[in-house]
Amino acid sequence: MPLKRTICSPNRPQREIPSFMKPSALQDILEHNILVDFFFWPNFRDHLILTGWSYAEEQHARDFVTRIRFCWDYEFRDIYRKNKSTGHYSFSQEFNNTYNDLHNWEMPPSSSLPFDVSVFSASTKPPNSSIVPSHPVAVASERGYMTNCGMPDGTINPVLL
Repeated sequence: MPLKRTICSPNRPQREIPSFMKPSALQDILEHNILVDFFFWPNFRDHLILTGWSYAEEQHARDFVTRIRFCWDYEFRDIYRKNKSTGHYSFSQEFNNTYNDLHNWEMPPSSSLPFDVSVFSASTKPPNSSIVPSHPVAVASERGYMTNCGMPDGTINPVLL
């Protein structure tokens, strides 16, 4: 129980969720399957609600979780900063800004998924900009893997965190 008290403590500061993960107006007014609330893209969540989607086969859920990517243009070490006086680590401001920007989340199309999430993504990169970051890294959040993101040859080199 001490862990639960620590996690649920009203004194513990709560991290704000990214604005794109907050419920859309449609999510607030229409009853829907709770699974819908876990998709990053608000337009995609609304589409799932309007089409009455309510079930994900295990293989589809697994494919979604392993394909979602967070694109990070910096070195891995730039994710954290260390407070020298306390020895505590925290996320860097650059990481928080990047994490909270929906444009840094992507999911490549997959023939095994019953829907194409990329149609609903927020990608608005100009046509002349490079999709490949200088130090491409992605996080498949559910499994804790770091992978190459947006690599032209499609290679993935997973490293377990």
